[in-house]
Amino acid sequence: MPLLPHVPDSSSYSSITLTSYCDICHYSIPPSYARFHCNTCNKGNYDICNSCYHSIVNTGKISRENGPQGWRRCLRSHRMSVIGHEDREHGPHRIVVHDMIGGWALKDTPLTSSSTSTNQNHWRWKENDGSTAKTSSAASSSSSKVSSANAFPPSGGIGLTVQALWSYFPGDGVKDELSFPRHAIITEVENINGDWFWGVYCGEKGLFPGNYVRVI
Repeated sequence: MPLLPHVPDSSSYSSITLTSYCDICHYSIPPSYARFHCNTCNKGNYDICNSCYHSIVNTGKISRENGPQGWRRCLRSHRMSVIGHEDREHGPHRIVVHDMIGGWALKDTPLTSSSTSTNQNHWRWKENDGSTAKTSSAASSSSSKVSSANAFPPSGGIGLTVQALWSYFPGDGVKDELSFPRHAIITEVENINGDWFWGVYCGEKGLFPGNYVRVI
């Protein structure tokens, strides 16, 4: 367990069990149960228990394309992650079981078809082998069930995962760079030119020096 510099005595720390509540049924969700978490609704404090989410999909309030085997969206169409806890030496530790489909870097681009009055969503992303994949809501909804793992981008997006060797905090007024503390885990990383990388940390996206991190 990492210690704060001004509180070096480990006996001064104690684990706190935080209770999460389902925002649909309003019952508490036990720490041993995973839950669907929306980073946008209610300023990022929005959870749905497994029972409620599957019920919402079964009743048609969320399409199966956008359900647990698809885009994993909330009632307001935001992509959700799956959050859980695992027991560790110093108490339960919050973990991301499945990150958002397509990760933070993927942008949903609604396009209006010229032949219909409905909107269609189109997505394009790079695979780990460098190839480009794409899909659309029309293609995904043409079948009543998801039949191919390639119909959707991978959970958490693609790219390298790196760990910060040192803290990095951009100068005042710099908007396109990413700040992070030492030991931070940065995901969806792309090597831009050898000197600069691009990645995601805590939902924020931006550039950072490549020599501040190591690939893990």
